[in-house]
Amino acid sequence: WETRAPALAAHIPLGIGSVRDEIRTSWHLTESELPVHVAARHPREPGRLIAAVRAAYPNLPASDTSARIDGMVFRVAALEQARKQHALHGAAVYSYWYIWPSPLLDGAIGVPHTADLAAAFDNVARCDQLTGNAPDAHAIAHVMSQAIVAFATHGNPSITGYEWPSYDPDSIATMVYDRQVRVERDPFSELRRLMTAARG
Repeated sequence: WETRAPALAAHIPLGIGSVRDEIRTSWHLTESELPVHVAARHPREPGRLIAAVRAAYPNLPASDTSARIDGMVFRVAALEQARKQHALHGAAVYSYWYIWPSPLLDGAIGVPHTADLAAAFDNVARCDQLTGNAPDAHAIAHVMSQAIVAFATHGNPSITGYEWPSYDPDSIATMVYDRQVRVERDPFSELRRLMTAARG
């Protein structure tokens, strides 16, 4: 990775985030396949990665466990960029994590890559093949799209009822987009720390 963010962008506010699953390399991993699959993609301490997911979600199926681990790669990358931008001591940085799962196919698709875009642009009905046009999706989109407009207009995504604190590397304040939109401090921190260490 580059060691720092470009100085040219120091005074430009940054909003950055990812979705929970990002990639799902298999729909039907068995429990016996899970450690082999994770070790192939994340050879540094795969057992601890699996254990971190299972500690937070004890009954999660193997395919979903793998998806959480693979998705965290993207979250770690987004937070690394946030950290570099913050280190420039310029404009504020804002982090989000979109974790609301689509109800389609009984939830089997999870929260795939681009799942946040329908909410960001308030296009839930138009993107019903991903959102299911679900009431929860509309409620999240109402909040997220307002935050995007506020950020584009004022450089701060806070809106009425949803104060969005800026990122700092100690608290890692994150706006979590789920059925309940909320701010969390370093959500899923154990897996995040392990994945950060594994990335080196």
